[in-house]
Amino acid sequence: MILKHRIIMYDENSIGIGIHLRRLGEKMSELANDRNECSDALFVHNDSLLGKCSENKNDDTVDLADLGYNVKQLMKKYRPTALVTVHQGNFITRALTRQARKLGVPSVYFQHAYVGEKDKKRVVSRGALKKYLTQLYAYSMVKPYALFTPSVIGYLVKGAMGGRVLRYPPLPGIDNRCDIALVRNQYFREYAVNCLGYSVDRVIISGNPEIERYREHINRESRNAIYVMQPLVEDGILSKQLYWEFLQTFSDTCNKFRIKAFPKPHPRSDASIVKLTCEILGSQAVSDDSGLSRDFFLAVGHNSALLPRFFAMKIPVISFWPESLDTSVIEPYAFRVVRNVKDLSQAIASVLLNKQEVEDHTSSVMKMLYDEGEIANDSMGALSRIATIILDMSRGFLLRSV
Repeated sequence: MILKHRIIMYDENSIGIGIHLRRLGEKMSELANDRNECSDALFVHNDSLLGKCSENKNDDTVDLADLGYNVKQLMKKYRPTALVTVHQGNFITRALTRQARKLGVPSVYFQHAYVGEKDKKRVVSRGALKKYLTQLYAYSMVKPYALFTPSVIGYLVKGAMGGRVLRYPPLPGIDNRCDIALVRNQYFREYAVNCLGYSVDRVIISGNPEIERYREHINRESRNAIYVMQPLVEDGILSKQLYWEFLQTFSDTCNKFRIKAFPKPHPRSDASIVKLTCEILGSQAVSDDSGLSRDFFLAVGHNSALLPRFFAMKIPVISFWPESLDTSVIEPYAFRVVRNVKDLSQAIASVLLNKQEVEDHTSSVMKMLYDEGEIANDSMGALSRIATIILDMSRGFLLRSV
């Protein structure tokens, strides 16, 4: 009998599926064939909830909106043998994890980006509240009356009145956790235990498949910079006036030092903002893959989950995080955190002029965030290691179901 794996893999948006999950699905199919087994991946997203048209309209891709955000119906229709999610905490992830646990389907949290204190403290604007109401609705279908707990009611009332509320209100911790968490190294293992509530035996250090993918694209002599966009204006966190002031200063500084800057839009970036950003910087926007195939000597952004990829390649990072915003979300990988637009030019100049300081900072933070094995050859097998763990869990479910 040939074992047939059906892996549901969830990311909030279809762009993330292409970045984080499709390669993993292909690797699982390859390894399953080597075992004389079969593995198919179903990629699930909620582009409609984000107000976007899906960029991955394939037979193996499903928008939850097409199923009325009904996770029970999703599981019944596609009968998965394992669940993989790259998120922790959002209510659709909680619904998926809860329903998988009810059905005995193994679930896996696959770390796809840098995580830190900011993930516990993110806030939502009034304009984004509808999105979270829909996610709560999806959660309530697998846990009745979830909408009527005091913490959730208080959250919704405060948000509706324009208050800045935590991204996800507190709910029972077991729904926040998958059966296992696959993380990059010991630093993130401690985070999973101390902040996400996993027991030590449920966290596996699997390495970082992104480094094996991107580390070849490094050129220390490059004069190209990448600007990693975040939807701060769209989410009401940053005013348009301050954003344009930042962008014009960034453009003027790049011209002064003969730097070519390429914007990398966020999946939720507004098209009109992306267009004007490209015009001001005088370059075309790049996708995740094409952006990282260029040679960069500098990455500029706003606490983006993409920035640590460049840091992992020892490319210095400058983060613009205005004085009006919460300092608790500032992450340690940034060489310079610019709190005022007028200081941006000096920060970029310091990267060009203080190479030893850049190297010292990188070395110091590397020791805290990354194991040597992750940067070295050990990570070259990370994708296969992750795929094998998921297939083994799926195989166990199939054998128990016979």
